[in-house]
Amino acid sequence: MLDFILSHDNLAYLVCAIVVFTLGVIEMMARIAGLSLVLVFDEPEPAFDVDEPDAHPLSRWLYLDSLPVLLWCIMALSAFAVLGFALNLACLWLDGGTLPQSISLWLVFPLAGVACHWLGGQHWWRYDRKLKARELDLSGSMAVMTLGTAKPGMPAEALVKDRDEHRHYVMVEPCEGESGFVPGTWVVLLSRRKEVWLATKFEP
Repeated sequence: MLDFILSHDNLAYLVCAIVVFTLGVIEMMARIAGLSLVLVFDEPEPAFDVDEPDAHPLSRWLYLDSLPVLLWCIMALSAFAVLGFALNLACLWLDGGTLPQSISLWLVFPLAGVACHWLGGQHWWRYDRKLKARELDLSGSMAVMTLGTAKPGMPAEALVKDRDEHRHYVMVEPCEGESGFVPGTWVVLLSRRKEVWLATKFEP
């Protein structure tokens, strides 16, 4: 089995699997430290409504516009690796040999696209950008500052999850008596004033 995994015909799929494993280890270590790669790679959702052009149909079909960037990359790489190994393993059992990369890659790419379409549509990890944070009661929720330094009268961006685990980017301003929040600071949302949430620093 080791010879099969390390064979040249499986090189592309092995590299994808190694990348996914490496990202998983880094994310686990980051979570232990109280951080996350999602905050680095994810494209923030605007806290205010803005007019954006419609996404490309292929982008919508692959759920590129509905999933965090890092999550989608891990999903796509995992699907590509699993399908590649599965295809070559089936060929090995049926014919006694694996497909050359010049053939298998052309078969796995469209299969991986179909897998991304199916996986991206599953409700357990979809990120619905149509949910507006301002329509939800997020008071008492924990948020982490992501962009800019929040000061009294100068709100900055923070990431918060609602009770359904949907992520939202909101504007946060320190409440009276608070000096300011730098990126990476955990805060508790207290009350909303129009589009801005008043918050206090979380003290574990």
